[in-house]
Amino acid sequence: MATKPRITYSNLDGAQPLFETTAQSFTNAWVDMGSEANVKSATGATLYLKTTVGTSTNMSVRLLGKWRSEKEAIYAQANELKARMNFHFADATEHTSGIQSAISTADCWDYTSLIALVSAEIVAYAASDADAELAATWLYHIAQESANSSLTSEVAPVTYAEAKTKLADLVAKFLVHAAQGAGTPHATGDSPPVFDAGDQEFVLPILTESSSDVKVEDEYYELNVDASQNVIIDIPLNGVVPFIQFQIKDAAGGSGTVDSAVVIYRRD
Repeated sequence: MATKPRITYSNLDGAQPLFETTAQSFTNAWVDMGSEANVKSATGATLYLKTTVGTSTNMSVRLLGKWRSEKEAIYAQANELKARMNFHFADATEHTSGIQSAISTADCWDYTSLIALVSAEIVAYAASDADAELAATWLYHIAQESANSSLTSEVAPVTYAEAKTKLADLVAKFLVHAAQGAGTPHATGDSPPVFDAGDQEFVLPILTESSSDVKVEDEYYELNVDASQNVIIDIPLNGVVPFIQFQIKDAAGGSGTVDSAVVIYRRD
C-alpha cells in the first residue's frame, strides 16, 4: 500500500496555498489527491511530484475536469428534490385521500440554506412515508405501501457532510416511494425521474516534457522508472473547465510513496 501525498495548491499570485491535505493511504484504485480546485481564472497548472519508489511500484497520475463544484451540485440536487417532492405531493390522481402541503423553504445556495432545505425535506418526506405505512385512514395515500422506503435517519443535519449524506438518502428513498403504484400506496406510481447529474468528473489530457514519466495514454501517466524521482507534469487549462481534481493510484501490491505534491496555477 502506498501513501497518499500531502498536496499544496498555490494561488495564482503566489500567495499562501489555497489548501493542503494530510497524507492518506491508497491502493490500486484511483483516489483523490487533495481536494477539487477552482481554476476559472487559470490558463494552466503545473504539478511538482516527488516520489519514492518501493516494491512493485507503478504509480499513475491523472487529472479530472469538473464543470461545477461538489457544493454547487449538492445545492442543485437539493433544490431539484424539493421541486419533485412538491409536484408529487400535489398530484391528486396519486393521492386521492388528500393533498400534502408543499415544502415552502427557500431554495438553497449556501451552507446555511442547504441545512434548512434538507431539514424541511426530511420533515415533509417523513410525514408522507408515515402515512404510506398505515394500514387504513390515510391522509394522502390510497393504500399501504408495498415496499419500505423509510429514511435511514429523520434527524436534521447540522454539518455539510451530514446534509450531503441525508440528501442522498432522501433522493434514493423518494424514488422508491414515488414509483409504487397499483394502489400501494398510489394509483399508478410515478416514473422514476432522472435527477441532476451532480458533480461529474471527466478525464482531461495531460501534457508533460519530463523524461522521467511515461505517457501511457492521454488519460493518465505512469511513473514506471524503478528509482525515486522528481516529476514535473504540465497541464494547459485555457478555460476548458472551471474545476479540476488530481487523482493517483499505485500498482496492485505496490509500496511506493509520494513524498510531496505541489500544484501551481498560472495565467499565461
